[in-house]
Amino acid sequence: MNNGVTLFKLGHYAPAIVEFQAAYKAKPKAAPLVNEALCFREQMKYPEAVAALEEALSQHADTLDAANKKAAEQAILEMKPLLAFVELDVQLSDAKVTLDGDDLPRTRWPSVQVSPNEHVIEASRDGFETEATKLTIASGEHQHVAISLKHKTGTLHVVAKKKETSIEIDGKVVGAGEWTGPVDEGDHTVRLAGESDA
Repeated sequence: MNNGVTLFKLGHYAPAIVEFQAAYKAKPKAAPLVNEALCFREQMKYPEAVAALEEALSQHADTLDAANKKAAEQAILEMKPLLAFVELDVQLSDAKVTLDGDDLPRTRWPSVQVSPNEHVIEASRDGFETEATKLTIASGEHQHVAISLKHKTGTLHVVAKKKETSIEIDGKVVGAGEWTGPVDEGDHTVRLAGESDA
């Protein structure tokens, strides 16, 4: 806790949060959560600040005196109107999604609370192109963001021995004799119909 307070006073909020989280893990009570919320508020991460204070009040209210409890409740009332909402629709539910570089777990979808600001939402998955969306959102606003990931592709060039030979990629005829075209990243089956060694 002491290290967290020192870091907070220095304006080093991210490492201060780490210290307060460690303090909470060692001894679960309201104080580390309240201090965590103060750090989030200084970073203008209002959803995280509200969540930390609500957890402190719901789980550890007995460790707060009346004045601090009232201050926490007042801070929640002040910050909640500042929240904005992103209705997130990602084509692949198992994609990794980040909000401003921080992991955005699936449990926070589809309605994601954010602070009024510019934000970048990025989605990625093996075998697919990473997609990023930038948005600017104001307090109380709702925006819908849909992200559709596209397969990574490469170019395949196939030359048969005979011009009339049918070329099949993954069971689908794509041409005869010679063919060049895009294919998704990964393994594929190429068949030259009628050529004994194909």
